[in-house]
Amino acid sequence: MLASWTDKEKFQLLHSLKKHGSGNVKIVAKEIPTKSLHEVEYAISVYSSAARKSLKVDNKSRYRQAPIDKWIQFVKRHTLNVRRSRDLATVLKIFAFHEKPLLKQSDEINFEDLYLFLANLSLGNAPKQLNYKTHMFLMKTISELARKCKRETTDRELNFVANLNSRDNYRRTTFKEDDDLEVDERDNDAVEFLKHNLVMNPLKIGRSFLENRMKQGEQRLGTAKLKLRKLANAMKRRLV
Repeated sequence: MLASWTDKEKFQLLHSLKKHGSGNVKIVAKEIPTKSLHEVEYAISVYSSAARKSLKVDNKSRYRQAPIDKWIQFVKRHTLNVRRSRDLATVLKIFAFHEKPLLKQSDEINFEDLYLFLANLSLGNAPKQLNYKTHMFLMKTISELARKCKRETTDRELNFVANLNSRDNYRRTTFKEDDDLEVDERDNDAVEFLKHNLVMNPLKIGRSFLENRMKQGEQRLGTAKLKLRKLANAMKRRLV
């Protein structure tokens, strides 16, 4: 897929999409100086199409559909106006520009960005990255929702989700009948895992580039730990 793109260019594309979202391709393309606007637009369309295909579930699967999927299919079958399929995104965008909950200024939660983030996700677009506190608020809200859902009996739905296959049927784990988790031995090689995992590495960036990035990350982590140790030692000396 897009053989003319180097690993570095793919990484630049992924980073730019995470930073700016897919709404404004011109801004995204500015961070990939070696590619034209047309090439960037084409790459985004190709990867978007591949991502949508990877989410499709085989209709012949022996596992039943989750209730949410049945509900979505029902709405699609009984909707005459195609534009109504975008209603959820429209509602979220309306929420984005309405009055927000009263919070302290120190909370710094941007509800406008949060609702637009969810709206873009519902349309299958890459959303703009949220600031740290807004991101953490979203994660906390999702966790609380998950806890409430767990109070209900959802074993069959969870089993359905656990058995979804990726587009190339690449499986990292398998589940035994006694619900014990059996981990593939290849998981010991993190780089090999990232190389094949379509969720963590949707652009299929090559092994050598991933190894270099991991080494750089380890070096930065080591430097940060060293600085923390020095700071801790300095504070101890002052206390003594």
